[in-house]
Amino acid sequence: MATAVKLPDHIIEDAKKYSRACSRSVPKQLEHWIKIGRAAEDNPDLSYEMIHGILLGLEDLEAGRVSPYEFNTSHENTSKQHLQTKY
Repeated sequence: MATAVKLPDHIIEDAKKYSRACSRSVPKQLEHWIKIGRAAEDNPDLSYEMIHGILLGLEDLEAGRVSPYEFNTSHENTSKQHLQTKY
């Protein structure tokens, strides 16, 4: 549901500048800032880069652009063999 909101002119001007640089519409730029701000308030210990990476990962997940993570177990096997031969 769309709702009209009055924002100060300087915020709209900043959104216009960033939206052109990021190839987004002004409303999408404001939506992006809101997502980042909400995530930052909910997770004050995370950096912008971490929040941005998480949001990108969530987009990949929703779009189905993911594959299962394969753990490297060769290190674990080597460690077990080392322990068995040493002791």
